[in-house]
Amino acid sequence: FWKRAALSDLGLVVRLGHNGRPCPQAGDVRTLTVLHEHGIGSMEVQFCQCSQSSTPYPQAEPLQLIEFGLFPATWTRPATVFTIQVMQDFHKLTLQAQISAHDFIMYLRRSTDNISVDNVTDRYREFLTAQREFAFLQATKRAGVRPSTHLPARSLAVWCPACPQPMMNMDPGWKECPKEKRYLDALFHTVDGNFHQNMREKPSDPDDRPLTKGAAYF
Repeated sequence: FWKRAALSDLGLVVRLGHNGRPCPQAGDVRTLTVLHEHGIGSMEVQFCQCSQSSTPYPQAEPLQLIEFGLFPATWTRPATVFTIQVMQDFHKLTLQAQISAHDFIMYLRRSTDNISVDNVTDRYREFLTAQREFAFLQATKRAGVRPSTHLPARSLAVWCPACPQPMMNMDPGWKECPKEKRYLDALFHTVDGNFHQNMREKPSDPDDRPLTKGAAYF
């Protein structure tokens, strides 16, 4: 019979920072939980401890993981990571199939063990935070904005491609357009108001910190 085994069980250690070679200053090997497009598993990782050219300290562990193609679940001492591919797969599935994060994690757990699903590691809570941060970084990258806690207002908002915008999607001579055809370049703004919503007390979690703060949409 066949027995499923991880590569870490066979002695594989992923060494970061030296193109797969051991770091001369490396510390102990750590076991990380990895969520990839085929399921959930574990991986032995050895971080680089060499000092950088600009600082006597080694590169931060989350940055080493991102350079390797793994997105950390936390930015202090990562114990769970997600492959960039699994983050992108979830994003595409939410757009096309409207899949929830819970169902996606259950899919990964069943892909790991479809019989004893409850025995598979559950990383739903960690995935929610990581996916939110990943989506924020994707938005800043596409907008050409450096990630920050204080982004300029509307810096992540996407211009409506159907609305006429000068210097963007309008003919160069739009100002000389005949009066009877100016309606073709008219821009309409629609504003709606909810006069009862401001009477409600908004439930807020002090630990649920916003990432955009007016840089995208309400």
